[in-house]
Amino acid sequence: KARLSWPAPAPSEIDLRSAREGGADLLSAHGVCMAHYEIDGDRLVWTLPDACVLDELAVILPEVVSYSAALLDYLFRGQLEVTATARGTVVKAAGSVTLGAGTVDIFWDDARGVRQRFGKKQVRGAKPGAVLGTLAAPPSGAHRVTVLFSGKDSRGNPMVATGTLALP
Repeated sequence: KARLSWPAPAPSEIDLRSAREGGADLLSAHGVCMAHYEIDGDRLVWTLPDACVLDELAVILPEVVSYSAALLDYLFRGQLEVTATARGTVVKAAGSVTLGAGTVDIFWDDARGVRQRFGKKQVRGAKPGAVLGTLAAPPSGAHRVTVLFSGKDSRGNPMVATGTLALP
């Protein structure tokens, strides 16, 4: 048996008099404009004017930003310590999070700030303070080295860790 489904939120009441006289806004229980309606000829027409969209964004965006900020904090909870030595670029796990298996990418910036990748290495992980890996030494024109770990923490949860070293 077919069922008729209704959109949500569904208006409980529509003011047809106002709809005939230039239209009206459908407001949420909190006074936020959800849509605009008006009568055009013999049809009830629904629109989302800019004013309604701005009302909705003013309510939704702070919530979205808080979730995305928390997600970024969660993903980027790892830290890396970067040291340039004669053997190459040494990368250590820093902070308080044990890194699991993943990939370390190493980038260098020239004097103009142009960034290029010059190395990549699969790693098994490391506890805070332990060496995660030694990668190639940066080119002679490098002004900064940035290292990016993409992988998992010791519990298998996804994470990202970064570290940067300014070169003389």
